[in-house]
Amino acid sequence: LEQSSGTSWHSAIFPEDLPTILEKFTSDISGAASFEAECRLLRKEDNSYRWHILRGVLDPYVTGDFGNWVVTCTDIDDMKNIEKDLIR
Repeated sequence: LEQSSGTSWHSAIFPEDLPTILEKFTSDISGAASFEAECRLLRKEDNSYRWHILRGVLDPYVTGDFGNWVVTCTDIDDMKNIEKDLIR
């Protein structure tokens, strides 16, 4: 996520999506080995937001309070736009 905006991962998330993502992340990491959430992420190239699905898994070989999460971000913006068109 840092690569998306060149700053911390919090600032890359669309402001309205951030509370949901933080809640999802904190509730899912309390004992779970994975999480999944959708949000809009800032694109550094043109300062636009695009929908992404975040999927994270806990690396079982790293210890600590939060362990080590490996998170992927898949762009689903085109799919979300098609979905919106179909609903209309």
